[in-house]
Amino acid sequence: MAESHVMSALVTKRGELAGQIDYHQNQIKQIRADMASMDAAIKVFQPDYDLTKIKKRKTNGKNSFFEPREGNTLLMDVFREVARPISTGDLLDEVISRKGFDREAIDVKALRASLFVILKRLQKSGVIEEVERNGLEIVWQLILNR
Repeated sequence: MAESHVMSALVTKRGELAGQIDYHQNQIKQIRADMASMDAAIKVFQPDYDLTKIKKRKTNGKNSFFEPREGNTLLMDVFREVARPISTGDLLDEVISRKGFDREAIDVKALRASLFVILKRLQKSGVIEEVERNGLEIVWQLILNR
């Protein structure tokens, strides 16, 4: 027989997931209604317009940790100030400190993922480089000729 606290947690989590499904299904209904309105508006101006030719555009979710470009600026400030290679974990700690986040109140895993996306973008643009990798921990450094 399963422990009652385990069952309680599983039932609670399932209820949360069911609530998320309802919420997102309602959002989808609203988006479909908005899209139907856009389709009707397009047809008013050009009745023979082929709506199937409209390409879908990828939308990115809003980053809950940073305002636009704030993450780039913050990481670049850290790189300039430390003036030495720094690990992803140390960058994470520095961002938590500078932003005044409560480590217990935020999703640290999600923040780490956001930082990693920013770091990879900076690497791709040639601003920073990976200098060492120890398991999942990466050490980065600012490329000085920039």
